[in-house]
Amino acid sequence: MTLAAAGLAVIVVASRRIPWQLAAYAVGVVVLVVCSAGLPALKTRFLLPDFALLLPIAAGFAHRRTVTMVASASVFVLVGAWYSAYSLTVWKYAI
Repeated sequence: MTLAAAGLAVIVVASRRIPWQLAAYAVGVVVLVVCSAGLPALKTRFLLPDFALLLPIAAGFAHRRTVTMVASASVFVLVGAWYSAYSLTVWKYAI
């Protein structure tokens, strides 16, 4: 639920920078995630196709140094790999 609230906050902030079509898509995906039934821990996977949530982050990194972008991308990949491995080993119904 916290991730969905964070997604809504990003959408509100980004709605002024991205076209309304992308903002509507992002809002629709977040609303579907929040309103869907199921295990709360598995709802985050429904946010994966919502690339519009990452556009403000990409815009923020556009004017940074290359070292900052590479370090941030590396941390993102490592945290994602750890979370994926953790999910597969701990949760019985992860797959």
